[in-house]
Amino acid sequence: MIVRTINIKYQYQKLLSTLIDVKLDKNLTNELLSEVYVSEWVKMFLSGNIVSKEIEIQIEIPIPFSSFQKTENNYDIGFLLKIQIKLLEYLLRLHTDHDFSLDIIKEEGIWYGTKKLESEPTEELISQLMPPKISPENFVAESKKNQR
Repeated sequence: MIVRTINIKYQYQKLLSTLIDVKLDKNLTNELLSEVYVSEWVKMFLSGNIVSKEIEIQIEIPIPFSSFQKTENNYDIGFLLKIQIKLLEYLLRLHTDHDFSLDIIKEEGIWYGTKKLESEPTEELISQLMPPKISPENFVAESKKNQR
C-alpha cells in the first residue's frame, strides 16, 4: 500500500526562508508560489507575499475538470459528478474545520480555498489537506459498501 503524503512543512520553511532573503525588485511580482500537490483533480500551492512576508495555502479544483481526458474507461457523467461532490465536500470540510475561505473563479470554472498560515501548519491541518483518493475502483467499493 502506497501512503500519499504532502510535504508541506518542508515547503513552508523553504518558502519562508526565501521570503526573508528575497529583495524587492520592481521587475518581479510580489508573490512567490510553491507547488505542494498537483493531481488531475486538485492543485495545491503555498503562496508567499514578498512585501508582507505572509504565506497562505491555496487549493484549486477545476469545474469541469479542464485536465480531464477521456480514457479507455470512458468515465460517464455520473462518475464525474461523484468526483465533484467528493471534492466539494473536501473543500467544505477545510472551510468548516480549518477556516478556509472559499470562492469560485467563474470565468475559469475553478473552485478554490485559501487560508493564511500564521505559522508552520499543524499535523491536524496537514492530515486534512490530503485530497480524497479519486479512482473508479474507490467509487465502486464505496458504492458496494453503501448498498449493504
